[in-house]
Amino acid sequence: MIALTASAFEEDKSAILAAGCDEIIRKPANEAEIFDALKRHLRVRYIYEESGEQKDVRKVHTELTPADLDCLNAEWMAEFTQAVIRGYRKPVIELVEQIRSEELAIAEALVKLTNDFRFDRLIALTQTGKGAKNDKKSQLL
Repeated sequence: MIALTASAFEEDKSAILAAGCDEIIRKPANEAEIFDALKRHLRVRYIYEESGEQKDVRKVHTELTPADLDCLNAEWMAEFTQAVIRGYRKPVIELVEQIRSEELAIAEALVKLTNDFRFDRLIALTQTGKGAKNDKKSQLL
C-alpha cells in the first residue's frame, strides 16, 4: 500500500508505516512520483505511445502558453473558454478529455491546472490567441 498524505509531521510517518503502508508520498504529489511508486511496488513496466513531437508533460504543466492552444479547434476553444470563465471543474475536465487523444501534453497540462484550481491561469491562457478572438462577443452577453 502507498499512502498519499498532506501531513508533514515525521511522527505521522512511523504511524502510517506501522499501519501497513509500504511507502508514503506527500502532497502535492506529481504524476511522476505516483507512477514511480506504482512501478516499484507493483513491478510494472509502462509502455508509452511514441509520437512525432513528444513533450515532457511535467515541463508543459508549468510552461503552457496561449500559443500552445492555437492548434486547438476554434469551436472547442470557445466552449472551453466559457467553461473556464464559469469556474466549474467538471465541464472543463470533460472538454479537455475530448482533446486528450490528439493533444496529450496540452490535455495533461490543462487537467493539472484545473485540478490545482488555477482558473486564473486557465483564463489567462484563453484570453489571447485564436480562442479569445472567437469568444470576445460571447463574453459580453
